[in-house]
Amino acid sequence: RCTLTTLGATLLLGGAATALEGAGVAALGMTLALGWLIYFLVTLLPQAACDVRQVELRVGDRAVVLPAMLDSGNRLRDPVTGLPVVVAPRRALRRLYPSVGDGGLADLPLGFRLLSVRTAAGSALLPLFKPDLCRLYVNGQAREAALLVAVAGREYAGAQALVPTSALADAPFGAY
Repeated sequence: RCTLTTLGATLLLGGAATALEGAGVAALGMTLALGWLIYFLVTLLPQAACDVRQVELRVGDRAVVLPAMLDSGNRLRDPVTGLPVVVAPRRALRRLYPSVGDGGLADLPLGFRLLSVRTAAGSALLPLFKPDLCRLYVNGQAREAALLVAVAGREYAGAQALVPTSALADAPFGAY
């Protein structure tokens, strides 16, 4: 879909340039007709992009399923393992770790460590853990993925887990 859109935009811009250069009404009409044709073809084609709707996380006998959003701006990778990092809301992760973030950094549960992150809002240290199981629901199918999970700071009020696009490319089941 992206390739077709890019090709269509290139043809449309090339046609518009030709129309402006020659100032011919016929060329301008053809350019507009081609633009509308490309628009309708692209909107009628099936969605080929990855659509991550949910993330399931399991730790021991506890599990949580979170609404998810594929976040192209999330480029977090763990410097130790090289794995992509999902950022999830603190309140949603309390089902897995009831005390996460209550007592500060000194009281993190066993298996947690800190990840240094920089965002537009500034720098922070986020608690990070490796779930026993991480499953992405991509285009209606459940796919296991090797990911780490960072617990978002209190300022993050979102309800969604932010899934990096690299999680799809690095997944052991192949690229989408």
